[in-house]
Amino acid sequence: YFNYGYDFTKRAYLSSYDFSTKGKFNNAEAFVHHSFNKNLQMVAGADYQTYHIAESDTTNRIVSPYVSFSIHANQWNIELGGRFNHHNQYGNNFTYSFNPSYLIDNKTKLFINAASGFRAPSIDELFGPFGANPNLKPEKSNSQEAGIQTELIQQLFVTIAGFNRTINDVIIYGNNGYENRDKQHDYG
Repeated sequence: YFNYGYDFTKRAYLSSYDFSTKGKFNNAEAFVHHSFNKNLQMVAGADYQTYHIAESDTTNRIVSPYVSFSIHANQWNIELGGRFNHHNQYGNNFTYSFNPSYLIDNKTKLFINAASGFRAPSIDELFGPFGANPNLKPEKSNSQEAGIQTELIQQLFVTIAGFNRTINDVIIYGNNGYENRDKQHDYG
């Protein structure tokens, strides 16, 4: 499969602070879905994105190959995936997801999810007209979740879950515009 998208944006801010800009976004993705057999499937591909606004030195480029395997064996379902991100400003990083679940019966499932994440600052956060900060660092996260899901009646599901998420270098809009904070920790 192949997908491609292109956006061209022109913005004009007319107020006591006049500002206008033009930007381009390209996104191309190619991927394959393959079933090795009834118990093992794979999705693999690569994503390419470029963001550019009219000012010089404002291009962000991300190349991200990825692969994900789904394994189905008896009552077990396991999904294991990874993505390598190469960003022209922020270098290389790897993210993963691991999602096993166990079917107790036809209506009840126990599950665990563990994943990491990476979010580069947006072009607007880096170079936009309001509070831009070209020195922002990307956000990096780790999250875990566990729970149980059951079907009470046909198509009515109830899920009870607990989660824990930590985000480092959180991007916020502070007193002086966009900035990185040290850490955010969410759980519940």
